[in-house]
Amino acid sequence: MEGGRVDCILVKDLSRFGRDYIETGRYLERYFPEKGIRFISVADQIDSLERVYNLFLPLKNILNEQYARDISDKVHMTIRSKQRMGKFIGAFAAYGYQKDPEDRNHLLVDEQAAAVVREIFQKYMDGSSIREIVEELNRKNIPSPSAYKRQKGYKYQNSRIAAEGQPWTYSGVCRILHSELYTGAMVQGKKEQYMHRRQIQRRPEEWIVVKGTHEALIESKVWKIVQEKLRKKAGNRKKL
Repeated sequence: MEGGRVDCILVKDLSRFGRDYIETGRYLERYFPEKGIRFISVADQIDSLERVYNLFLPLKNILNEQYARDISDKVHMTIRSKQRMGKFIGAFAAYGYQKDPEDRNHLLVDEQAAAVVREIFQKYMDGSSIREIVEELNRKNIPSPSAYKRQKGYKYQNSRIAAEGQPWTYSGVCRILHSELYTGAMVQGKKEQYMHRRQIQRRPEEWIVVKGTHEALIESKVWKIVQEKLRKKAGNRKKL
């Protein structure tokens, strides 16, 4: 409170303010009063200025959090069900593919990018190192996956990308070489997301893999050979 002015927070109901009942209670019962902040929840008929808190307030907070958990569980179950059916649920298709305009859960080949993916696998099969592949892609001015998506008009954001036109990187090529998606298998469920946007990384054996869901860019035997080469290279680095 400054110069007679009272800061105020106005919400439709408590669920709009917060769904963690312990944290919500701390704000309503301690933080706001200490800071002289007025809190109003219209639907719950709560106005801290009039001291109309009641014994049911903590219960309402608990119910709001439980409701949010129920919704989160239902969304999670729906997503897992689609994943087990081999339906693509990502916001953006992986480099080399595009979403089917007639079925957003199905992937179609993006020939322009697919040609680059095939070239990457072939060059690695022929003995080129990942660093050599990166240097050649950048020398040819081939757009990186992120830059390519933006060129196609997608509102794509990636925390790893610092600026428009970001070149190919070692990690970017490595991700492509490790991706089983290019064999025609849908690989999803690598991360589990819960309330409050908390994510848990799943072990590879827990991933949901459904084969034959879309057209392959490389043969399965090629992918397996590449994985073996990558494993041997990783093993050699560990010995150094």
